[in-house]
Amino acid sequence: MKKIYFVLAIIFIFTAASFATNARMTGMGLGGVPWMVPLDDELITPFPGLLGNFRNNFVANKDNNSGYINIGVSNFTIGAFDNPYVGTILSAEPLLPSGNIVSYDTKADVETVRVPSNFCGIMASMAPSDSLGLGLLLGIASNASSDNSTPSNYDIWTNFNRTDLFDDSSLAVKLNLGASFKDTADFGIALELPFIDNTGTVSNYNFTNNGLVTAKIADGSLKTTGGIGVTVNARAMMFMPFIIGANVGINNIQTTDIYNTYNVSSGILTSSNKGTRSFSAFNLNLGACYNININNNVTLIPGIVGSYSSNTLKSVIANETASPIINTTNNEVDSSSFNLPLYIAAESKINEILTVRFGVSQMLFSSMGSTNTNNIFSPATQDVMNQTLPATTVFSGGFSININNISIDAVISNIATTLSLKYSWYTVKQVE
Repeated sequence: MKKIYFVLAIIFIFTAASFATNARMTGMGLGGVPWMVPLDDELITPFPGLLGNFRNNFVANKDNNSGYINIGVSNFTIGAFDNPYVGTILSAEPLLPSGNIVSYDTKADVETVRVPSNFCGIMASMAPSDSLGLGLLLGIASNASSDNSTPSNYDIWTNFNRTDLFDDSSLAVKLNLGASFKDTADFGIALELPFIDNTGTVSNYNFTNNGLVTAKIADGSLKTTGGIGVTVNARAMMFMPFIIGANVGINNIQTTDIYNTYNVSSGILTSSNKGTRSFSAFNLNLGACYNININNNVTLIPGIVGSYSSNTLKSVIANETASPIINTTNNEVDSSSFNLPLYIAAESKINEILTVRFGVSQMLFSSMGSTNTNNIFSPATQDVMNQTLPATTVFSGGFSININNISIDAVISNIATTLSLKYSWYTVKQVE
């Protein structure tokens, strides 16, 4: 799919190339809060009901290798997309286990989660009436790695030649549904099912009196036993130019990881450790903005957003070869954060060809805290940390060049890597 996007992008740039959303939102400093803009195709993901407003388009974003292409027929729009993956596996990965059994050349290990990079699939929408749009995005995000090797040189650790068999994979199935009501409100819900399946075996070629035999050193696995991600997006536009936006997300994932070691000579199991982990997260974002139009050529958008997030990681690791079974780890980490940034974005149409953009965000308040509870001891011990983070100011800027049905967007700070291309061969807005 990426090759198709690249070839089409080259054709459009050199043959002739309305804005491509990724660079537009970044240039205005609204990359994380696109709902502040009344209409932009970056809103298709949170609000699939708006897809009908961006039919017969080809879009390619260079900075994150994303894009889409679709076609509209009557009241229906259908196409394909390739977006960066954002979901449960990505949010949980930093807190999941890492690196118990590592391959000889360190290219793989059982407990490193292969986070998917892109979310690819189909998009479709319909407009039952002039004031209602319904849409969906359905796709998968996956990443897999294998390292099956037999090094010819000696392994210093065991003094035996070694062979590795590793297979790591992750998969997320996602469905986004949305409904948009013209000049009134937009709604969207995203559902995700995450899967992780990692296995690994390390063996030695061991010379004995009977000749060459294979002796296993260690094996292990990391697999999901459950998980789901649910995100709800909504915004109210009935009071335009005043817009209210909200986002609520709940993610959870449960994993089991097993790490076994064996006696090289006899092949007898010497230790077995089993870890069970549960990660859950909650996110809430609520904000408001005001769209000010000046002379129909300049738009100024001041806005403010409050963001709260919390997550909990519960980990239990047991030595199952001990009698009785001994828990070597039993802890819970609870963390939370709150941010209150102020946004000011501006967009000005200089002429029919050139549009310029500017944005600034000022963090008014930011805090974070965590509590680490160790349940191995009785009574349990806790390590508590709370801190207020320094205020930060972020500036951004961008521009758009529009020629007929082609537009090229970029962010001023890094034009070469933030180019976005959009080609529209026929556009009919359905529901705004």
